[in-house]
Amino acid sequence: MSILVLCCVYNSTLAQEHESGQNLRLAAAWFGNPIPEIVWRKDGVRIAVADGYSFANEQAPMAAGLGRFERQEQPESGTAILEFSGVRRANEGKYELTLTNSQGSVTSACNVKVT
Repeated sequence: MSILVLCCVYNSTLAQEHESGQNLRLAAAWFGNPIPEIVWRKDGVRIAVADGYSFANEQAPMAAGLGRFERQEQPESGTAILEFSGVRRANEGKYELTLTNSQGSVTSACNVKVT
């Protein structure tokens, strides 16, 4: 038996403020089945590794209390991470994380300010 679950983002940061030169790390925990495609955008433009950012998707066991699923039916979960070393003013803006699977998509956003 297979259960399809729309992606869900939880425990995400809504706003971040960084000093120039610090490392930027944005992270959002998620769950969904099938495992979602993860896309990060800055000011509406898809971010590429070539832009100096690094991406990670740390998969983890489903957190307790997030649904009424039997053990074998639990959706996948993890944390989507976006990192950048040595932020500067050019890194300011609206960052969006979009998760998409066959059941749909969900987007979480935060604003980053560099001081």
